[in-house]
Amino acid sequence: WRQSPDDKSLWSKVRDIPDEELWQAHVSSRERLVNFVRRRIAEHRARTAGLDLTAEELERFLDPSILTIGFARRFATYKRATLLLRNPQRLLALLRDSQRPLQMIFAGKAHPQDEEGKSLIRNIVHFAKAEKVEHRIVFIENYDMVVARHLVQGVDVWLNTPRRPLEASGTSGMKVLGNGGLNLSILDGWWDEAYFTGLGWAIGQGKNYTDGGTQDERDAQSLYDILEKQLVPLFYHVEDGQLPRRWIARMKDSMAELIPRFNAHRMVKEYCEDFYRPAFERKKRLTANELSELHELSEWKQRIAANWKAVKIKAITAKRVEMVSTGNAIEVGATVDLGSLKPEDVEAQIYFGLLLPDGSIGYSNHAQMEMETTQNGYFFKGKLSFEESGQYGYTVRIVPSHPLLGNPLRMGFVCWGEMGQVEAKTLKG
Repeated sequence: WRQSPDDKSLWSKVRDIPDEELWQAHVSSRERLVNFVRRRIAEHRARTAGLDLTAEELERFLDPSILTIGFARRFATYKRATLLLRNPQRLLALLRDSQRPLQMIFAGKAHPQDEEGKSLIRNIVHFAKAEKVEHRIVFIENYDMVVARHLVQGVDVWLNTPRRPLEASGTSGMKVLGNGGLNLSILDGWWDEAYFTGLGWAIGQGKNYTDGGTQDERDAQSLYDILEKQLVPLFYHVEDGQLPRRWIARMKDSMAELIPRFNAHRMVKEYCEDFYRPAFERKKRLTANELSELHELSEWKQRIAANWKAVKIKAITAKRVEMVSTGNAIEVGATVDLGSLKPEDVEAQIYFGLLLPDGSIGYSNHAQMEMETTQNGYFFKGKLSFEESGQYGYTVRIVPSHPLLGNPLRMGFVCWGEMGQVEAKTLKG
């Protein structure tokens, strides 16, 4: 797995690991994390208060045998580190549960000039002290790679609560995967791509609210519900009196399905195969034979520039539907006047995406269209389908196309058609 971390068939063998071995390895990592945090607490008390805590006193902090949730990242306000504190009574009930308790380890730093970010850290520390749950909620200062390594290796669950859609990626959640940790996250960043039922938990339903307070309240409600009704019961459900086998099965599924997709090896390989290698091959081709093909491309570009104004989308046709079920396709056609250009000089695309509040198309995608000749010009047709429910906008665009061309949009020539709208809805039952 070190040489081929993106090999899915290799990672599928994780499911063959005996439950006892995988669980013992994970428990050992959690114990190392707890011991590490206790040492940090001892160092902090000695430095700030001049106290030398005894081994017995240190054992009050955290419990190596209970559900452990980690939250470690930059304390920017949009990451909402204190989302779980919005309903203190529900949180305290989880922390103080005598049969199925949980504990939380926080770590991170705020920018020196970010007063709001620093106040989030104070709120967590003050809450733990005021509610006398310092043994269940711990904040580790001086967050660095050493702290991060212990956390991603030892936690049972990695919590991520950014305000959607502001998360760039969230790579710390990916690092948890290889250690058997499960993700509990907002559907944003990488988790919006990775989440699938059974591989972790998704907070909220991926909705964006214009009012930040409403979004925080809805997301917090979802977070509490998941913890109380799903996550905590699953962790403590021991079928044979020995192991939480359903939890272990979820660990295995998460590792087998997500590790081969979310790792740097796969990322670098895709960059090479999809971008670097094609660019290198294109460069070799353009500079071969005394630059003959480069001259050909230059002449083609001049011809496109001189004749592009004549390109027009005369009409867009589509099956008139107000609603389409997700997964099904509607046909879209476009009658195009290319002037003196040829069909091989262009590419027709269906451009579509979710409608934004201002009526524009956001989170866009495109589908290629095929050409048919007609007496009135050229007719292009393609199919449009939607993976998720929502209000969509779509149109047709014409862009330049040439075998030697890189990104066609860099030429600055795009011909747009009129926009249409359709609602996609998941049909149940």
